[in-house]
Amino acid sequence: MKRREFIGLNGAAIASAGLGTLAGQDAVSAEHPAGDPTAVGNPCLFNPDPTMVSVVWRVHQHSAGVVEYGVTEKLSQTATVIRHGLCHRDDTVLMVHLEDLKPDTIYYYRTVTMPMDFSAGRYLNSPARGKVHRGKIYSFRTLPTKSNIASFAVINDTHEKTPIIHGLFEHIADNPVDSVIWNGDMFDNVHTKEIVTEQTVDLLGPKEYAVSRPITFVYGNHDIRAEFAPDLEKIFPTRDGRRYFTWQNGPIQFMVLDTGEVNDVRDVTSFPDYRSEQISWIAEQIQRPEWKAAPFRVAISHIPLHGPWSSADARKKWDGLLNEGNVDLMIAGHTHKAAYYPPAHDRTYHLLVGGGPLPGEQRVLRGRVEGGKMYLRIEHPHPQSRPTVIDPIESRV
Repeated sequence: MKRREFIGLNGAAIASAGLGTLAGQDAVSAEHPAGDPTAVGNPCLFNPDPTMVSVVWRVHQHSAGVVEYGVTEKLSQTATVIRHGLCHRDDTVLMVHLEDLKPDTIYYYRTVTMPMDFSAGRYLNSPARGKVHRGKIYSFRTLPTKSNIASFAVINDTHEKTPIIHGLFEHIADNPVDSVIWNGDMFDNVHTKEIVTEQTVDLLGPKEYAVSRPITFVYGNHDIRAEFAPDLEKIFPTRDGRRYFTWQNGPIQFMVLDTGEVNDVRDVTSFPDYRSEQISWIAEQIQRPEWKAAPFRVAISHIPLHGPWSSADARKKWDGLLNEGNVDLMIAGHTHKAAYYPPAHDRTYHLLVGGGPLPGEQRVLRGRVEGGKMYLRIEHPHPQSRPTVIDPIESRV
């Protein structure tokens, strides 16, 4: 996210921005019945990072919102989004980014929502305001920078199979991790406006899957298909306007790459150029001191660079840099068949591929770093299934 697109404010500044009543006393926090247009969904956390997180929540009428947060339940800070002088509002989802947080720190937060009706009256900058909804207080811990221990879980290719998605998240919750990575193809096709929220905040919010452990979303080839694919950025904010990015979780440096679509469509996509755009960025990232010093380096893309259904174009453009950057592990999906490939003559990294959307295909890829080693498992969410355990990966630093 561009820093000028969001802002952390105190109460006085919020008031001067026209959102003063959100921090005032005229607030309600009661739960609303299903189907009520005034209903406000539970928050979802995205973009985990040692110093930031994004808060997204569902609304059912045109509203503005802020997030109150702090290191205690007194919630001494407030953040909102202001772009071009306009306070962010929407009729489906609201998004606020919390920045300049301290690593490895517990924060408390809640969403505050104000409905706004611009239909009455002739002055459109003076809407009728509804009752403020102040949500439940939740907490999360920012990712560490100095810890020698880290954990993560990866799911992929869920393709709108709601029971499967619930099963995967409940399986992860049985053995919680620092963060969850959703590695693409959440959708079959993003063909309606409604499906954008149905398969994201409407699915995650009611079960509180992401109120305390943030999710990182990686775009898959099905997530960029059809008319409403651009609307996903309302749910999953990009970092600095890019869908490829890095972040740190203790001893791990993560790098997300965007493989895009398999085949181009004239006047709709241009993914060979987009994959070329990422070459210079990868070259810059692998020279960063933080990347070089990390005990483990993990790259993630939806489409694998090797094996069945891999991207030859991405392999040609990126693989040399990934080897040069001493990537230890690459995680992919796309094939709907879980697999593990040890390093080979044409790549120095391990390759772990996730499963698919059918009951016999779904898998959770789980990683844990401890004692200078990375431990990996391919887990089936069925309680009677035995995981595939990968030999530990030794740190090369």
